[in-house]
Amino acid sequence: MSKLRSDSTWAVLTPAQKEKLTQWLFDENLSYAAALQRAQQEFGVTASKSSLKRYYQFLARERLRYYLCETQSIAAEAMGSEAKLADLRGAALKLVGKKLLDCALQRGVAKELPSLANLLLLSEQHELQREWLALARERFQFKASKAVLKALPLRDEFNRDEEARETERIEMIKRQLFGDELLEGIIE
Repeated sequence: MSKLRSDSTWAVLTPAQKEKLTQWLFDENLSYAAALQRAQQEFGVTASKSSLKRYYQFLARERLRYYLCETQSIAAEAMGSEAKLADLRGAALKLVGKKLLDCALQRGVAKELPSLANLLLLSEQHELQREWLALARERFQFKASKAVLKALPLRDEFNRDEEARETERIEMIKRQLFGDELLEGIIE
């Protein structure tokens, strides 16, 4: 369902009523039954729990679409600016860390706490992998440099062989063009 039906109970609500219902469902996290009861009391609507559930799913998709567009816009701005990926990653991790601390300081068990902690641990693991990769790259470059230095004498030998072949080739071309007798007369 990409569009709310025009004959839906929820489509006839005023913008203020829709905003209030959205607040109940998302911010206050009311159950469908409690939100439906409030909507009946405050707005005078009669609807089923399943229609409210469909409306909630519609709102959730709309909110997700909005947040994705917003995130894409922010990412485009960040990529257009002179911001570095490492700086952006660090800033994002600080925000996750702050949210983790906020959740930890709240009374009761926060549902987000384990996932935020896992996110920070996963980020740390990726950072270690990046460092290992950088170390492996450095090691590869060092070994490649050593191999090149070891092969320098061989390169010089190849160059001497190539020069000798080129000189021999030029001499052969001269003999074919001018003949052996003419070349001997020129040389003497």
